[in-house]
Amino acid sequence: MQRLTAPVRGSPLDRLSAYRLLMTQRNPARPRRPLPPAPRALIRALTTLLGRPPGPGDYRRVAYVVQRGAYGGGASGALGILAYAAACRHWAFTDHMTKVGNRRSFDFGMWDYLGRARRRDAPLSLILFDIDHFKKLNDGLGHQAGDEALRSVGRALKRAKIGHACRYGGEEFVVYLPDTSAEVAVQVADDLRARIASAWTRSSLTASAGVAVYPTDGKTSSELIDAADKALYRSKSEGRNRTTLAG
Repeated sequence: MQRLTAPVRGSPLDRLSAYRLLMTQRNPARPRRPLPPAPRALIRALTTLLGRPPGPGDYRRVAYVVQRGAYGGGASGALGILAYAAACRHWAFTDHMTKVGNRRSFDFGMWDYLGRARRRDAPLSLILFDIDHFKKLNDGLGHQAGDEALRSVGRALKRAKIGHACRYGGEEFVVYLPDTSAEVAVQVADDLRARIASAWTRSSLTASAGVAVYPTDGKTSSELIDAADKALYRSKSEGRNRTTLAG
């Protein structure tokens, strides 16, 4: 029986050939069954799981799963495992209520985006939002209304498709803007605040924002977050419903 031991090379033809080999090598005497929708499905599942296009090493790991006959499903079993792993990754990095990234996503994203900005010597803008008078909204309309208001904020940030949005905690949200200057980040923050206000129609809902930019306002994650937090505090102390740039 031919075994796949070498890494799968980079061209689509090589990947397809290796994939077809994997589908038949477990039991060559059995007639070939129709292939599941692949390699497109395999590539899609791996991309979702890894958060990036798969490479030769990733295909080799899938080959190992299929060769071992794990979970008794051949290709479909391997894809099922990948789909479940991708779902687990999504749950682990997504805020259940608002459907944007959670605090874990923020922490991992800060490490990733800040490292990329350092390597490329490029700016990284950070916008920290806080919903104005959120406690009053909870007390006046009830906690279910407060939850729906948070969901509307999440929907507004997702629909904007700008940067990487996360729920920082409570009624605070954060958006990363790679390769974005301070002036553009302030404009984006104002646009997102307008989207947040229009997304909730049950009562008035506004947001204050603080903007900090790497490396001007901080060179480490803690410095950048602290600068954005201080800018947000100034927005709230100066009347709320506004954006303040750090510095």
